[in-house]
Amino acid sequence: MMGAADVVAAAGREARDLARVVRRDPVAGTSARLLLGITLGAVLVHCAAIAGEQLGLLRDEALVDFLRLDDDRALPEILNYGQTLLAAVLFLFLFLRGRGAVFAGFALAFAVIALDDMVSYHEMAGDALVVALDLPALPGLRPDDSGELLAWALVGVPLVALLAWGFVVADRAARGLAVLAGASLGLLAVFAVGVDMAHVALTSEAVGLPAALAGALGIAPDLAFKGVDAVLMTAEDGGEMLAIALAAALALAAWRRETAASDRHFGLALAPERLAYVQRVGIGVSPR
Repeated sequence: MMGAADVVAAAGREARDLARVVRRDPVAGTSARLLLGITLGAVLVHCAAIAGEQLGLLRDEALVDFLRLDDDRALPEILNYGQTLLAAVLFLFLFLRGRGAVFAGFALAFAVIALDDMVSYHEMAGDALVVALDLPALPGLRPDDSGELLAWALVGVPLVALLAWGFVVADRAARGLAVLAGASLGLLAVFAVGVDMAHVALTSEAVGLPAALAGALGIAPDLAFKGVDAVLMTAEDGGEMLAIALAAALALAAWRRETAASDRHFGLALAPERLAYVQRVGIGVSPR
């Protein structure tokens, strides 16, 4: 049975192995740079659009909305659909290639996240739960936020239970990769839930951060509110995009390694072209 130190060590080996794949495999390396570059580009374009609108340099409201990170069906959200579904499909491929049931759990988790983005599940379900259960507002938050947290809990708890079971029954080789995938999913939760709720709380009248900044800096309260709101919103949505891009890049590197080395992983002979790839990239597959 693996202890905590063994799990951390396995995750470290996986991280080094996948980093080697990204450095040496053109497909994995180019794809990882593309995914992270798209994310950074979307954040920068979003910032430029907001700044241009505030300075009066960009007057096309529809264009600004299309470039914002926080607008439904805007360009960044559409890009996020692709990255999230890519992660879901690649984790499913890893499961189908025998890497363990835990990756079916990750595939389902990212599929649910993509579906939520597309149909606004947690917003609609949260509203319905507030009405049905007469949910109170948590300190610093709104009743709608309580509903959204409960809506996420209804799908999140079963998913976490599935991932935990998959991790327990996984072999040593799969656990290291599962820890890295879980870290990317955890990072996503920090931004999607933690920073989101912090955004609501810090801009509420109860906390009054914008008003405090306005007084300290001697600026108009409206300007302070817009500044705080823009920074927290960019951190929230930009962080979500970054976490999903990291998950997709991780899954892609693992898939590239798996398709090249899975025959050796199961003790079978490699085809000549796959053997050449393994020797060129220099990857190592942990024994089962």
